[in-house]
Amino acid sequence: MSLTVEEVSADTPDVARLIAAHIAASRLHYDVEDCHTLDGAAMAETDTRLFAAIEEGQVLAIAGLKPIGPVAVELKSMFADEAARGRGIAKRLLAQVLERARDMGAREVFLEAGTDAYAAPARALYKAAGFETTPPFGTYVAREASTFMRLGL
Repeated sequence: MSLTVEEVSADTPDVARLIAAHIAASRLHYDVEDCHTLDGAAMAETDTRLFAAIEEGQVLAIAGLKPIGPVAVELKSMFADEAARGRGIAKRLLAQVLERARDMGAREVFLEAGTDAYAAPARALYKAAGFETTPPFGTYVAREASTFMRLGL
C-alpha cells in the first residue's frame, strides 16, 4: 500500500477528527497548563502548516510545522490514529515533515513533548530521528511535564 504525505487543511473531516482525538488524549494525560496541543483555529492563527500521512484515501497521522523564527520551526500536533500505530507511519511522516521544514528554509526544528509514559514512544521516535534535549524555547517555561528537543537541519 502506498503512503503519501500531503499538506492538508485542519477543517478536512478526517484531519479534524485526528486533531480532536489528539486534543482529547492531551487533556486526558496532562493538566491544562501542560497541554500545548493546537486546534485547527490556533494552527491557522499561528501560520502552522499541517501535513497528513494518507493511505488509500485515509488520514492516518498528522504533524504541523509552526514558524517560530526566521530559520526555526516547531513540530506541532504530531499524532497517529490508534489503528495506524506500530506500522512505522509516524517515522515516515516525521521524515517527510523534516524535509518540508528544510524546503521552507528552516535550519532548526524544536518540539515540546510530555515526560510521562504516554509520550515515551514519541520521545523515542524523536531521539531516533536525531533530536536532542534542549532548554525551553520560545514562550515555553520549564515544567516537570515537558521535555524540549531540538534538531539541527
